Amino acid sequence: MKDIFKTYIHYISTKFPSIFLKYLRSQLQRSELRNSSLYEIVKLAHGAKNLDDLYKSIHQNINRLMYAQNIFIALHDENENSLTFPYYVDKYDNFQGTTEKFGESSLTCHCILEGIPILFDKKDLLDFDNATTDNDLDIKPQGTISEYWLGCPLIVGDKTIGAIVVQSYDKNHEISSEDRDLLSFV
Repeated sequence: MKDIFKTYIHYISTKFPSIFLKYLRSQLQRSELRNSSLYEIVKLAHGAKNLDDLYKSIHQNINRLMYAQNIFIALHDENENSLTFPYYVDKYDNFQGTTEKFGESSLTCHCILEGIPILFDKKDLLDFDNATTDNDLDIKPQGTISEYWLGCPLIVGDKTIGAIVVQSYDKNHEISSEDRDLLSFV
């Protein structure tokens, strides 16, 4: 028994440092990628020729950091009480260029009203979709139900002007709380 314990301790003491170093290295690489992508987004915001190019570049940089094949930007017009979608890339739905009445029942409107990043999985979305009007949040998903839905408010100064939303329709492309924290920096 003592020999087995010694062998185990020896194995752990020789393998653990290399595993820990690999972990630290991967965290450092991820941090460097995040910082370079965020820097690129800031740089683009000041030098973009037009909004379409800016939106596309933001999408490309976010996609470097996390799974973001399905993404849209929604802008809230308080004067018209409406929501517009100037940028919309999605596998199933396309609301780009459309305008809809701003209401509290959509996920995107809820994200804008709350002013905080929100992450839902398919179970949450189905619960909202199947709920009657007496649910606490009175949210009804619009469009195709995704496996993961992440919405982050777009804030200028102290005012929420819209939201950026990333969706995944594939269980293999999980959107995590780490992704939520990352997207909130954009």
